[in-house]
Amino acid sequence: MSDSLQGKQSSSPNNYQSPPARNITRKKLYVVTIATFLIATFLGITLVLVAENNRLKSRQKTVNDILVQIADNIQDQLNRSLSATFALAAVIRQNNGRIDNFESLATEMIGQYGGISCLQLAPKGIISATVPLAGNEKAIGHNLLEDSKRNKEALLALKTRTLTLAGPFELIQGGQAVVGRLPVFIPVSGGGEYFWGFTAALIRIPELIDSAKIQKVIEAGYNFEISRIHPDSGKLDIFASSSKEALRSPVQHDILVPNGSWTLSVEPQNGWFSPITITLELVLVILFGSLIAKIVHTFYKQPIVLQQMVDERTLQLSESNRKLKSEIEERARTEAALRNSEENYRILINSIPLGINLIDTEHRIIMVNSTTAKWLRRPTESLIGQYCFEQFEKRDHICSHCPGELSIKYGQAAITETVAIRDDGTSFNASIHTVPLYDIQGATIGFIEIVEDITERKKAEDALRKSEARLNESQKVAHLGHYELDISSGTWTNSSELDAILGIDAGFTRDVPGWHQIIHHEDREDLSTYLRDHVMRDRLTFNREYRICRISDQTIRWVHGLGDIELDADNNLVKMFGTIQDITERKLAEENRNKLEQQMQHAQKLESLGVLAGGIAHDFNNILMAILGHAELALIRLSPASPARENLASIEEAAQRAADLSRQMLAYSGKGHFLLEIIELGELVTEMIHMLEVSISKKVMLRLNLTSDLPPVEVDATQIRQVLMNLVINASEAIGDNNGVIAITTGTIQCDSSYLSSFWLNDGLPEGLYVFIEVADTGCGMDSETIGKIFDPFFTTKFTGRGLGMAAVMGIVRGHHGAIKIYSEPGRGTTFKMLLPAAEGCADKKKRQSAENQLWQGTGLILIVDDEEPILKLGKEMLNLLGFEVLTASNGIQALKIFKKHSQEIKLVLLDMTMPQMDGEETFRELRRIKSDVRVVISSGYNEQDVSQRFLGKRLAGFIQKPYTLGALSDAIKKTLHMG
Repeated sequence: MSDSLQGKQSSSPNNYQSPPARNITRKKLYVVTIATFLIATFLGITLVLVAENNRLKSRQKTVNDILVQIADNIQDQLNRSLSATFALAAVIRQNNGRIDNFESLATEMIGQYGGISCLQLAPKGIISATVPLAGNEKAIGHNLLEDSKRNKEALLALKTRTLTLAGPFELIQGGQAVVGRLPVFIPVSGGGEYFWGFTAALIRIPELIDSAKIQKVIEAGYNFEISRIHPDSGKLDIFASSSKEALRSPVQHDILVPNGSWTLSVEPQNGWFSPITITLELVLVILFGSLIAKIVHTFYKQPIVLQQMVDERTLQLSESNRKLKSEIEERARTEAALRNSEENYRILINSIPLGINLIDTEHRIIMVNSTTAKWLRRPTESLIGQYCFEQFEKRDHICSHCPGELSIKYGQAAITETVAIRDDGTSFNASIHTVPLYDIQGATIGFIEIVEDITERKKAEDALRKSEARLNESQKVAHLGHYELDISSGTWTNSSELDAILGIDAGFTRDVPGWHQIIHHEDREDLSTYLRDHVMRDRLTFNREYRICRISDQTIRWVHGLGDIELDADNNLVKMFGTIQDITERKLAEENRNKLEQQMQHAQKLESLGVLAGGIAHDFNNILMAILGHAELALIRLSPASPARENLASIEEAAQRAADLSRQMLAYSGKGHFLLEIIELGELVTEMIHMLEVSISKKVMLRLNLTSDLPPVEVDATQIRQVLMNLVINASEAIGDNNGVIAITTGTIQCDSSYLSSFWLNDGLPEGLYVFIEVADTGCGMDSETIGKIFDPFFTTKFTGRGLGMAAVMGIVRGHHGAIKIYSEPGRGTTFKMLLPAAEGCADKKKRQSAENQLWQGTGLILIVDDEEPILKLGKEMLNLLGFEVLTASNGIQALKIFKKHSQEIKLVLLDMTMPQMDGEETFRELRRIKSDVRVVISSGYNEQDVSQRFLGKRLAGFIQKPYTLGALSDAIKKTLHMG
């Protein structure tokens, strides 16, 4: 339109020209428009970048949480699976190199431990047995030590005597798996040991991954990789992946495995960023910038258009009167178009989500759009003519940071950020862009403000700063610092937290020699080689745990260093950057955990063998019951002059020794029958002096260091005497034919949890006052390996020993809620220290009266129930001898039938605990249903504590332990029938 007006002006006969001041050049107009577009676009891109960065951090945190959980699942599953090799090795060592029930034992372990695909035995390194056999036939006969491709881990296990993990690799029998191999060494008499072979657990990779529930990661929209650094090639070996393509920028977590580590990597399947979202955001930013630029362009151009229209009307009025009518009509049309244009302009300005304000040179408000009025919560009309600094910032003078002043003074755009204050005292953050405002002559008449509400952006920036502060604080809490090494100069910079970890200050020289100075001297050479070959030469990431010696206090700390490298365009090393974390506490915790795991494994082994010992003792007691009972009855009935009495007495004596052995097995299992009483340990030791002196070598001196006024203890005196006798005899044998001293010391000690944790198998003893007995000798002593096995059942250092003595000691001590500790070195003697909890009250000084020799006689009907026919016959014979009539039943069902028929006549039921079909507990319950006040005495080869716990609150009349004598049976029945 302006072009047509200019054409008309040039053709006018008056040749009218506009004043020079009105000729604002197109160049200036384009500069302002482009600048506005660039500023608006820049602001929009900045907001997009901040939003995308926040989204990235959130997704990475989510992925990292998933990663840690899955990594822990894999590591736990692998550890549980590999623990089966230790259990197999323990069985082989206990059987002195034999394992007769491998197939059933391995099948049970595969079911219990989980994740195991196959268990193998490899005597002398040759696989001889595998469970299951199906699918693993090709492995039979394979020599692990001669396979040049797969013997590396087997040889390493043999060398280090520890479990090693081989693979993942392709198995001979097909499929990919890892194999854990544990070398087994068997001790031989006279000291030493020989290599028996390997126990191995084969864990197929797909089954390991399935057991770790990693499928949920894929279903959640993520890809994973499990990789390792191949021990032969040193290259990255990816052995499990959910994607055919390598992951580009995953989050990673290390999984520690025997003799190495794996790396679990996870990233979203669709990448960290959404291209569609970013593209849409950028398009909106460009559209937003274009809209603002268009508004500014229109705003600047409008005065020129208006002035040209006025000039056109003036030229038309100077023409002849004959054109007046048409000119008036044209003017009317033009004014209507102008009003329409102004209305459109007003709608556009008020619709923009930015504040658009016109301010004059005196800082009075000429115009504001509805957005500004809405922000200030004021009607638009109330702002016109007011000073902008009063209305926007509640000031009584021009703001010192006013960008409008700069635009007026220098004729260019200006920008600032400020806080706008409303009438009600509330405020919002604003970013103000200003450009000068000219009249038609080109004179400056004020400035234009474009205001943006940046409150949310400010909050985001504050949140970002707080996040950075929390990150720094988190580094302090996690003892984690970061560094950056310049390869060319050999110097490095670091965070303040790393200064605290390394114990250095601002004056420390941060170069490579300075770093070597911090590293512990034992790790220095190895770490330098690792850095030179692994990182600098092979261009691999730095990942190493090592020790440092802090510069400030020379304390030794463990750290975990991680680092990555940066290459230039020519593939040259430029920088190395990463983190260093103080992991000393974790290392100490791992050591404590390993110690606890060893104790737990030993406790589990003792518990398993204890169950076995208890079962053997139960069956053994049933056999001894028949021998002792018949021998006793025969002695009663046999003539005193009979020559067979001596033979029967020998049989009875041998059976009693067998019963003692059975009680010793129960004591080892920690389930012996204890008769508790409150005694003073010093008095017990004093009473045993003569017995101890005659039990040791004549060349050994017995020295007592007994503390007076000891607190009493609640113990079974007989069992404690056995413990003391075993320890003293072992001490005498350790001295041998040499002269020596055995010192017995008693005393008290206040124990806390840290001290109690140093005792072997302390079973979580409570803190408090304990009484101790120490047995110290000057004998040959023991090495650490012997100490570790001293309490193992069937382990002995004696040529003819059974190996149950010290195991029984441990069982008795644990049964009394105590603990035992060993101090010993080869050639320096041995000290056994036993703790027993102090008891309240006073020691019982009364002497026990001997039992009556006269057998009690009774009358009535007794039902005896036992599945062993010899026991039934013997029991009936004993009861008849005591004056009772007897009914017998060989099982629980038969007993119930008999009892229903004779329930009113039967005075007592002697009931076996362990029977087929219906055991003693179930039979007892059914007897009570028939007659609620029935008197039942349980007989069992197990001890009373085990049985009584199952009948708590059920009104059991009594208990008698097999094997029992006629006198014991008489006392039990007498006590039961005289109850209540």
